[in-house]
Amino acid sequence: MLWKVVWGLMLGFSLQIVVEAAIIKDIRFNRMNNKVQLVLDLDQAVAFQQFSLANPPRIVLDFPNTYRIAKTGITINQGAVGSIRTGYRQKDLLRVVIDLLSVAKANIYTLSPDSIKGHRVVIDVYDINRDPAITLTSVDEGMPYVIFAGKALDDQSSYRSAQFDTVISREQIPTITSTIVNNSAYTTNTQSITTPITNSKVIIEKKIVNNGLIQKKTTIKSPPLAIKRDIVVCLDPGHGGKDPGAISKAIKVREKDIVLSVARKLRKQLNKRSGYRVVMTRNSDQFIPLQKRTRICRQAGGDLFVSIHADAVENREPSGASVYILSTHGATSQLAKYLANTENAVDLKWGVDVSKYDNDIQEALLNIQQEATLESSNILAQKTLQQLGQIGNIHKLKVERANFVVLRSPEIPSMLVETGFISNPSEARLLSTPVYQEKLARGIASGIDAYFREHLPQHMLLEQ
Repeated sequence: MLWKVVWGLMLGFSLQIVVEAAIIKDIRFNRMNNKVQLVLDLDQAVAFQQFSLANPPRIVLDFPNTYRIAKTGITINQGAVGSIRTGYRQKDLLRVVIDLLSVAKANIYTLSPDSIKGHRVVIDVYDINRDPAITLTSVDEGMPYVIFAGKALDDQSSYRSAQFDTVISREQIPTITSTIVNNSAYTTNTQSITTPITNSKVIIEKKIVNNGLIQKKTTIKSPPLAIKRDIVVCLDPGHGGKDPGAISKAIKVREKDIVLSVARKLRKQLNKRSGYRVVMTRNSDQFIPLQKRTRICRQAGGDLFVSIHADAVENREPSGASVYILSTHGATSQLAKYLANTENAVDLKWGVDVSKYDNDIQEALLNIQQEATLESSNILAQKTLQQLGQIGNIHKLKVERANFVVLRSPEIPSMLVETGFISNPSEARLLSTPVYQEKLARGIASGIDAYFREHLPQHMLLEQ
């Protein structure tokens, strides 16, 4: 269990308190008469910050020293709420974002444990109010309302009796009057300039001082400027150079050539869509060791890693595409285990030192579980598999899991797409055609698109 030291109470001497990390165990919602009620179930009370953002309207809650075992988000589209999503702003700071369909009133409060349920943070979002005076203020338009308290917020006995405390009114933009002198005519003109308020946020801290009273301290902090960038997708065409990969005995096509062609077409598909930047681990017929492939992605600031391969087995009958993610508990099938062992042996076969691989695995797997990267990888793989099922044959209807070396990145959602069985003569012919390769590329691109519509990468979540 993770622990963190936090600053203690000032009672004439300095005291440090060790606090166990909090866990969000579940995220749920109820559609009620005039509102959508969102509930975060926690294992303990926790301090958090709340504020609002505009364009589009959102409510944001930041939970320090908090992790989740709940789902990453829910699409709701009821009342004024579009969805709720989560992501790690830092290693131990969990951000919860509620996407609103329109500006709305919100009431945020906590409920203490009862005989049935534990600690809860409740967000009541009331149905869209047409009153034009009610607006949300964005960090880029004013100062969001932020509370930092020792106990989340004041406990309420029931959501029915809870009072509004999160109605945000727009700050007035000041008008600055300046004097401009026209040198040629020596005349003075007055001009009004509208200047937006500097990006900032108000933080209210509560602290117990030595006289036993609660002292409030209000500060204004200017956040660092967010640097917006495209989503970086790393494409990894398997094999290459001296490693041909699988070879079709029927038509003599090589896996390394097919997957490079598919990857190039996938790059073209993603580049057609706004907001993506594609990095290729190889763009020519060259050999790249397995661990260097993931290192290329990390160095490029990758938000996603997609390895592209083609299956091959002794039996000529199997056919269809498959999608794999990393398994921390063994392969989900004998075929998955066989394929992972075959791919992982490539470096050893071609003289690459693999002695450090196993030492890296345990740390990587621990980090993956910690950061919930596997959860994101699984969602990505499911959406990609659904799209591939619409354009061709699928070998298995569920996401497969195996211990592929190229999927061991602890912080980047990763999947391995087996485009089909090159060992099947009919499918090998299909895989070698540009038309079918284009269909595969469109299917994978659509799966990636569907994933990012619901799960923004960390840097974009912070900018939202």
